[in-house]
Amino acid sequence: MVNTSISEGMSSALLEAMDLQACILARDIPANRALLAPRDGDEEAAGELFSSPDEFVQRASALLADTTGRRARMGAAAMRRVRRHHDPAEETRRYRELVVGARRTEKSTERLRR
Repeated sequence: MVNTSISEGMSSALLEAMDLQACILARDIPANRALLAPRDGDEEAAGELFSSPDEFVQRASALLADTTGRRARMGAAAMRRVRRHHDPAEETRRYRELVVGARRTEKSTERLRR
């Protein structure tokens, strides 16, 4: 999966690719870095980041030529990370809590105004 966005929030396409254990090559922007760079004791990055067209070509070529299984390891790391930190059921639960909390705050504010 290649993500070349210059500016973007957290990419749904990137999250879906991670869940499918895809080998990911993405532009080095904050949201992509947060998803792909090694963290939490992960030994393997969940994808490769690039900053320029030349770096993209170099990293893509290296990934395509790799025979050590790095693409598979990155894909497995990506799937583990997205399932640990971005589980769809948990994201839905948190969003519902946010909406319900906002509604409660709105109702409380209306009562105070009366």
